[in-house]
Amino acid sequence: MKGFPKLTHKGILKRHKNNPQDQSLHKAIETNEIKKTSFDELIEKGVKQKPFDKKKQK
Repeated sequence: MKGFPKLTHKGILKRHKNNPQDQSLHKAIETNEIKKTSFDELIEKGVKQKPFDKKKQK
């Protein structure tokens, strides 16, 4: 989708390492305790959002 970078498992792991706000969730993701199917569902929900366009907000 235009305006969003592609989400990948590796990319999300990298983001979580850079932003350690919720340690329990991060550990679950890093140790692959989360099922890949539920991970894919979350990615699909995130991709359905429309990108923010400042020009159209005026």
